[in-house]
Amino acid sequence: MVLKVIELPYSSEIMAFDKIENGGKILWKQDDIGGLTPAVTSKNQLISGSSTSMFLTGLNPKNGEILWRVFTGGEMLENAPAIYGNKVLALCKNGYLFAIE
Repeated sequence: MVLKVIELPYSSEIMAFDKIENGGKILWKQDDIGGLTPAVTSKNQLISGSSTSMFLTGLNPKNGEILWRVFTGGEMLENAPAIYGNKVLALCKNGYLFAIE
């Protein structure tokens, strides 16, 4: 029997680690961000959608602090947000393409 994830919700978290030379310790983590959805980075932000919640989130990559969150009404599954100029473009499961400035 093969078990597959076919239904939401399930849980996820995104984590940042220190360099291996410094012990590879967890620096910070945030719940309900990430999952099947990869994050992208800009100069000062880590931007992630989620396959476990209906938010697009901008994080401070140094400490994991949430800088902003936008309710999308749908999860992001197996696609990454894109950065174009000063906008984040995100396609959600509900069929909407978000352009967030």
